[in-house]
Amino acid sequence: MYINNLMHMDEMLERTGKDLGLGGKIYEQAQSIEFCSAVLSRKMTSEDPSRIVNCPFILSVYVLPGEPDKTYVAHRTVSDQETQSSEIMAEVSEMLKGVAEGAVSW
Repeated sequence: MYINNLMHMDEMLERTGKDLGLGGKIYEQAQSIEFCSAVLSRKMTSEDPSRIVNCPFILSVYVLPGEPDKTYVAHRTVSDQETQSSEIMAEVSEMLKGVAEGAVSW
C-alpha cells in the first residue's frame, strides 16, 4: 500500500468556514489519509470500470469538540451486495476494515 496524501480536514474546514461566514468548530482534529493498493485497484476496476470512484481509498481519523478522549475512524463501506457478488470487492472491504482496525489499535 502506498500513502498518496495526508489531508488536514480540520484546518481546511475551519478556514473555509471563516471565509464563508459559517461559524462553529466541527472537529477538534481531523485528518484523512488517502492511500492506494495498485493490485486491488487494478483488479476491482478491471472487473467494473465504474469502481474508479473507490480510488483512492481514504481513511478518516477525527476528534470532535467536547470529546477529547474519543477518536473516530471511518472509511467508505462496500455494500453487502457488492461483497456477495464480487470476490475482489469482498477483499477490498476486508482490507478497509483491517486498515481501520489497525489504526484503532495503534
